[in-house]
Amino acid sequence: MKKYLLSLLISVVTAIVASIPAQLIYYSAHMEKWIEKFPTIMKASPDYGIFILALLCFNITMILILDKMNIKGLKDGAINGAWINALFFMFINLQFFALMDGFITLDYLIVDFIGSSIIGGFIGASIGWSLEKFE
Repeated sequence: MKKYLLSLLISVVTAIVASIPAQLIYYSAHMEKWIEKFPTIMKASPDYGIFILALLCFNITMILILDKMNIKGLKDGAINGAWINALFFMFINLQFFALMDGFITLDYLIVDFIGSSIIGGFIGASIGWSLEKFE
């Protein structure tokens, strides 16, 4: 249980820190456009408590997957974290792409796939490291 709790704490901090550059460089501009274009469904200010809950749920899932796959160490964690995160967010984005005109565009899908891979690599690396360290 200790390795899971420490892995969760480390991976949540890593996810937040790794997401900041992408948020500043790319995602903030999209959020502003979405708020302007879809004011009845987009909140001007997100509920950060729900973001943290979602992050906890996702990282718990990632920890369990990597542990069951016996992934340990920075490199193996980064590789597996990258593809898991990229495919997870591609799954979500493709659903929005299929359901809502103008919300998700093809260029957004491509950039988000790359960004999710990078962020997932950092998250996976932190989980792989902590699963090895706190065995």
